[in-house]
Amino acid sequence: MFLILKIDILRSKFYQKDLTSIINILIENDYPKRFIFDAMIESETYSVEEQRYMIVIIKMRNQMLLHKLSKFIKVQKDSKPDLSKNNMVYKIMCNDYDASYVGEFILEQDYNRMTAMRDYLAHQARVTGIIFAADFEWVLSIGRDKLFQLHSSETGQKLGSYQTDAWYTALQFDAQSKHAFVGDYSGQIAMLKLDNSGVTFITTLKAHTGSIHTLAWDSEKQLLFSGSFDQSIIVWDIGGRQGTAYELQGHHNKVTALCYASVERLLLSGGEDGVIVCWNMAANRKETAAWVESDVCQACGRPFFWNIKAMMDQRQLGLRQHHCRYCGRALCARCTSQRIPIPAMGFEFEVRVCDQCHIQLKSENQSSLASFHDAKHSVIGMDLDAPRRRLLTIGQDRIIKIWDVSALFQ
Repeated sequence: MFLILKIDILRSKFYQKDLTSIINILIENDYPKRFIFDAMIESETYSVEEQRYMIVIIKMRNQMLLHKLSKFIKVQKDSKPDLSKNNMVYKIMCNDYDASYVGEFILEQDYNRMTAMRDYLAHQARVTGIIFAADFEWVLSIGRDKLFQLHSSETGQKLGSYQTDAWYTALQFDAQSKHAFVGDYSGQIAMLKLDNSGVTFITTLKAHTGSIHTLAWDSEKQLLFSGSFDQSIIVWDIGGRQGTAYELQGHHNKVTALCYASVERLLLSGGEDGVIVCWNMAANRKETAAWVESDVCQACGRPFFWNIKAMMDQRQLGLRQHHCRYCGRALCARCTSQRIPIPAMGFEFEVRVCDQCHIQLKSENQSSLASFHDAKHSVIGMDLDAPRRRLLTIGQDRIIKIWDVSALFQ
């Protein structure tokens, strides 16, 4: 963005005052002094109406100034009539600079007015998540500048930060343990310990093959839910400290929103497939089996296509490797021809299993542990009011819907 100002240079008092005003505007918006004076040097004077005016063009880092220009530039100081618009300030959009602020407001009780209190220059790119921890007076924020920022809402000072190699896309906070969970564009989740002295990295949770889009937290059971572009939901048992993770497969497109009702132990998920899934998290679930790697089919012994030696010995073309979703064994297509849903492992749709596991699973009860509901739009955001049994969804069609979910909580 560029800031363009036209200044009267014939009247020296206005010329001096206007240049001072420009500097004050930039200082009020947290621009470094070196940047300000470098930008002023780049300004040029143009011949406008017998060289009466100077056009000052300043490259800006943000799309707008947080502090109003009227604080410094008074109306009707120019000799021209008001209709000539000599005191207008124009903004020209430019993709070279991108800065983002976190604003603090006081909301009136009637919800009709907000009063600006403080602005945090927290990020240099789009802000993607904000949480206010009222118990500690902390402001947590993440952005596309790959930064997690921690500020004090009492003093406005930055307490700490943490940077990763990918955009941050989702944020959750556990007030009891003072841990923050931050998902990024690469599909990883960083676990951070927060205190007034700064931010400490704890560990990284890795399982998703797509970008993290949404996170939800169960403070009672200490479970973290993550929804990803890989169409899956993973339940991380943080409190158990055993590295246990459960997989939920119920969407045919990106998972974009998660809401959890801790009392009822129900997880609601929404996605770009236009479906809202209600997951019963009180049911006994099994951890997803780890996939075994092998050079030959573990059932019939035939080689896979990269096992050249076995292919030559057996005089047979190599086969493609598959895996049984229940036992995790590496098998060929012929030995994994059966399909069956496994709700206890989060597979609500039919998945590939081996013949032995199919016989075992078929004899057991495979009743669904989730219910599916048509949202009638592609969901990009959700919020749950569990006590009132109301669910709010936001769609790509720019429509906000409020749902009565009392039937799901019975």
